[in-house]
Amino acid sequence: MITNFRDLGNLKNRQGQFIKNNRLLRSGELYQLTADDVSLLNDHHLVKVIDFRNDTEIAKHPDVMITDTDYVHINLFKGTQESNASLSDFMKLKNPDDVDTYMEGLYQQLILDENAQQGYKEFFNQLMFADGSSIFHCFAGKDRTGVAAMLVLELLDVPRNVIFDDYLKTNASRKKANDAMLQVISTQYTLSDDQKKAVLTALEVQKKYLETAYHTLDTKFGGIENYIKQVCDWKESDIDTFRMYYLTPKTN
Repeated sequence: MITNFRDLGNLKNRQGQFIKNNRLLRSGELYQLTADDVSLLNDHHLVKVIDFRNDTEIAKHPDVMITDTDYVHINLFKGTQESNASLSDFMKLKNPDDVDTYMEGLYQQLILDENAQQGYKEFFNQLMFADGSSIFHCFAGKDRTGVAAMLVLELLDVPRNVIFDDYLKTNASRKKANDAMLQVISTQYTLSDDQKKAVLTALEVQKKYLETAYHTLDTKFGGIENYIKQVCDWKESDIDTFRMYYLTPKTN
């Protein structure tokens, strides 16, 4: 079943333009999809799936291959740090605040790590002129996917408060799945209150995580356009073309 799914279409940018519908989709993993899930994706004219997970995650929960769509695997931390610690690792932490520290470090690395940068470069290149909608996802669709969505929306000049609102929708979208996961873990392990808090923290997103990514982006690169030019090797004309493809025309 697909979780944490949404179309980023119809979000309004600072120039009064809207992101076109059926262009940019985000979600969690596309594992064990129902017929209704596949129908939903087809209704959005899906042509491309971009999977940010690592090889181990994919082997355990492979995406359902959807007819007439291209599948692109981009491991953002290939050859370096794994993209996320396991929940059992988080349970070993004595203080739930340590989970926050880990997550903030992860969001910093999603901007600074060279493999992550190369991954997001490939991501943007895949989005350029995709003939239909592209869905991008990781496991839960919250961290690797959350930063990817932030970068795209920032480049499309969507206000940051709107970007944060979209990011934080993950907690409501994932609540049912997170509750079920926590229930399964609780039956397998005897958890202290701190361990339960640590697991719950690991399953959710917090505004300060994305703030860390923003701070790193602004400090290291001076903003999204410099990031795109340096990391993706794009010119100003490439940025203009990308915006033209994903945004409705400006109105007088």
